Order: sequence, then structure tokens, then C-alpha cells
Amino acid sequence: MKLDFLKAKSFRNVENADITFSDGVNLLYGKNGAGKTNALEAIYLFAICKSFRTNRDSDFIMHGKEKSEISIGFSDVFIKSGEKTKEMSISFFPTEKKRLLYEGVGITKISEFVGRFRAVFFTPDHLSLIKGSPEERRKFADMALSQIKPSYIHALNEYSRILSQRNTLLRNAKLLGKCDKDLLFVYSEALANSAAVITKQRAYFAEYLEKEASKFYKEISGQKEDLFIRYMSSEKEDPKDPEKTREKYLSLYTANIENEIKYGATKYGPHKDDLLFYIGKNGRCDSFFDEESAKNCECDGDHCDIVRDFDDCEKKKEKNMIEFAARTFASQGQQRSAVLSLKLAEGEIIRSLTGEYPVYLFDDVLSELDCGRKSHLLSLFSDKQVIITCCDENSFDSSLVNNKIKVENGLYTKE
Repeated sequence: MKLDFLKAKSFRNVENADITFSDGVNLLYGKNGAGKTNALEAIYLFAICKSFRTNRDSDFIMHGKEKSEISIGFSDVFIKSGEKTKEMSISFFPTEKKRLLYEGVGITKISEFVGRFRAVFFTPDHLSLIKGSPEERRKFADMALSQIKPSYIHALNEYSRILSQRNTLLRNAKLLGKCDKDLLFVYSEALANSAAVITKQRAYFAEYLEKEASKFYKEISGQKEDLFIRYMSSEKEDPKDPEKTREKYLSLYTANIENEIKYGATKYGPHKDDLLFYIGKNGRCDSFFDEESAKNCECDGDHCDIVRDFDDCEKKKEKNMIEFAARTFASQGQQRSAVLSLKLAEGEIIRSLTGEYPVYLFDDVLSELDCGRKSHLLSLFSDKQVIITCCDENSFDSSLVNNKIKVENGLYTKE
């Protein structure tokens, strides 16, 4: 996939811009606050129809303007010359819903808009993926899956809607001391159906993610460390079997009604799941425990090899898996390498399932790498398109950059 251009009017600090992009590496450079990240944000909005910065569409509108408009032109096939450019546009209004267009035709459903243009975005905020909350890791998986399978958005929205209704019923039951259990069962059935779809897709995604991310992490670490990923779900038996998963969730919901009424909310389901990341050596969990941590581990060490299934070790309790995840012990450098590996892996998964590499958007995340590592990473994008922002244009080897754009006060000047 190749992005040909981005046009923006009254978008944040950008009054009027028309930016063209080249194959390979595109570099946007300029001072902080110049508008570099605004350009990446605008591009990524076409991939997921959401911002990583705000939930309010009115925030996109330049002060004093009545609306904001952005549009892109892109080609599906990166390596095929003469491919017809397709266009998408989004208009934002202070009080109205955003207006979506694809090839000039209005789109009312986000699930029909997302998935046409695909991108992988990496910002410094994503470093919190490792040590941040489970919600951030669920969001990472959901955003990637939404681009790969737009129907996944429908399942997420349906689950969120039913979960809200069920939680309201449970909360009222807690306050009033009585509950309409027939209605609760109806909600439980519907919630279990949506939960099964989400859990299945996330479980497959985690498996693919580990396969691809482990390769990149091993290379970045100089073959010294391994990266492992485990999807922690309320359904622990077979999350890839939707029928069994549906039955399991329904069983959990019906068997724990009184407990959930006391809690005042739904305690089980994909909204409670997590992706855990582990960093080790030679596939062994004891390689990433420090001495003090190892004393508290319930395993004897000889049975803790981490291969594909952590459950091979009966003594490895779930609480230990969470306690010794990378978020507890990973250094700043390991976190950065792990997240970079995850983002590169996300791109590989998108390519394998859609036939096209996405456009890679890197917002000032490579500046801390030494010249050798930056050059190596950029060499990986010879058959892809990447748009990178930085403050200093000289921080990258100019021979590896195909297109340089200076950014200043919302103006974009191609060099």
C-alpha cells in the first residue's frame, strides 16, 4: 500500500496543506509543535477513524473555523506502477457527526470505512504498551484487528452496547436489591455470542503476533533475548473455538449472577482480558527472573521452559505469569525494542492477511537509536513506505531517505 498525498484544511494548526509522498522513507522534520504529528494523526484517522490523542472531533477544527477537512490518495499495490489512486476524505464539524467519503460516495458505517487504507502507527506513548494498563494492550490488538477484519468492529461495538446494558441491570440490582433474571439471561446470551467472536480473533492475533514479533526482537537484541506473548482470557480452555467459548462465557455469567450483582458489573469477558509480554533467554522463564524474584517463583526451574504453551508447567500459576511479565522487569531499552518489534510484526500480519503492507507512521521514536540501528531499520523498508518525524534532519542517513519535507507552523515544504 502506498500513500500518494495528504490534503488538510483547518486541521489543528494546519490551515491549508497538500503533501505528496514518495516510495520508501519519507522524513518530516521541524521543531516541536510545528505540525509533524498532526500530519501523522490525519493519515492514521483514515486507518482506524479514531485519534490517539482525543475522542472529540471538535478538537480537529482550527480555532475560529466552522469545519475541518482532510483527504488522502492512495494505491492498493505498492510495487505496481500505474495503479489507480483511490481517494478518501473526512470532514469534522463542531456539533455534527463526522462525514466520511470513499471515492466521493458517502459512508455511514465506520466498519465500511476502516480497512480500505491501512497503517501502523508508533508514537512514544506506545512505550506504555509494555508497562501500561491491560486496556492499552487490548486497544492495540483491537485497532490492528479492525484494519484486518472490518467486521471485527461490529463485534466490538455490539459487545460494548450489550455490556453497558448488562452492567446497568446489575448495578440497579445491587442498588434495589432485586433483579430481572430473565432479562439478565437474555443479555448474557447476547454478550457470550459477541465475546466468543472477539476472543477467537484476539487469540489468533496473539499467536501470529508472537511468531512475527519474536523474530524482530531477537534481531534487534542481537540474538541475545527472546520475546514471548500470552493472551490472558476469561476463557482459558480453547479461546479459538467460538462455540466452546460462547458456552463457557454463558456458563460463567449464569453461575456467578449473585456475585456479579454484589459487584455491580460484569466480571468476565474480553473487557477483562490482557496481552502479557515476556522477555527471556533461550526460551526459559528463569532467564528473565532476577535472583530475588526467582526466590518467590513457585516453579522449580527445571519445568519452566517457555515454549508455545505456558500451561505445560503445572506449577506455573497464573499469578506468577502476571507478576513476572515484562512490564515488571523490562528496562527502558527492552521496552522500546519490544514495542518496535510489535509494530513491525503488526505490519507483517496485515500483509499476510490482506496481501499488502500497510503504511508505517513513526512519530519521533527512532531518534534515540544509534546511527547503525537506525540505518538497519530503515533498510527494512525498501519494499514498504514509511513516514518518519524528527526534529533534526541530519539524524538520518540522507542516502536512505527518499523524500524530505520541512515542517514549520503548519506549512509543509518539500526539499
